[in-house]
Amino acid sequence: MTSFLGANMQINDHLVVKESWPLKDRCNIEWEAFTSCANQFGLPFVVYKVVGCHPMPVPCTTEKRIPVQIAMKEKGEKLLKASSPRALLIAVIHSVIGHWNLFRAGWLHRDVSVGNILILEEPVSKTAPAGIHADFEHQTQCSGILIDGDAMINVGIERRPGGFRSCTLPFLSLRLLRAWARGKNTFDQYFDDLESFVWVVFWALLQIAIENRYATEQDQDWINQLATNGLKPLLNLKGLLCLDFQQPADIFDTSISRPFLELLSKWLGMFGSGSPLGTEERTLLSDDISTKFYRDFLQVALDTVDQLPDNWE
Repeated sequence: MTSFLGANMQINDHLVVKESWPLKDRCNIEWEAFTSCANQFGLPFVVYKVVGCHPMPVPCTTEKRIPVQIAMKEKGEKLLKASSPRALLIAVIHSVIGHWNLFRAGWLHRDVSVGNILILEEPVSKTAPAGIHADFEHQTQCSGILIDGDAMINVGIERRPGGFRSCTLPFLSLRLLRAWARGKNTFDQYFDDLESFVWVVFWALLQIAIENRYATEQDQDWINQLATNGLKPLLNLKGLLCLDFQQPADIFDTSISRPFLELLSKWLGMFGSGSPLGTEERTLLSDDISTKFYRDFLQVALDTVDQLPDNWE
């Protein structure tokens, strides 16, 4: 068993411990990524890792996996527990900044999903994310974090097409869905993850409406279709949704509020055919083009925040 201890802990501090069984050659990825971004805005502060052997006999398989524990300081709730539309979007915005912090440090998350964004119990102090947007140059209070780095890659090292891999399908970008449905290998890109944030917001709004019993028939139909395990049905659905959201004013049969419809429309419009203007398929590292895209993506969300209420009524 190997342990790595973090710092900045006080007596009686509580930790959140994640246990997983990653492939043996990937057992250090999550730890390395988050420790390289220690106390960065929008990300968890990890304080220790334990890698060991399972005490029970494990039958031989073609995949060599190993048990790993990683502990983080922050405690939070699922995005679906957001106290208001405004709180939900702020948590997503802060998680997008966390994604940018990872990417500029050389990491790509590759599994942005509704379960991997946490709303913190209380805002925590983080390093201000200078360089991404003027509104955040001196912002230190963080309300949402992006967690779970099991699928992450170091984009400075792993420069090969990702191919079909484990992920959360409802949130996969249209570009990757299209490639996978055709059996085509392609590189995962930062903008694929950013599109996943769009589908996270869409899913969360639908699920919250369902759980609070004000969902429309269309809401229920959309989430049923998003939950499919088939690549082609999901590809067809998202393609149709992108067309519908080109004219958000014509969408009336949903509980999603007008500000969110406009937000989703503008966000989806940023991806066009799947690749932002000026990008190349093998351009995986952070640069001026990617930073501008993050900034524009955040600006659309920031323009929406003040239109949102502080309750779900």
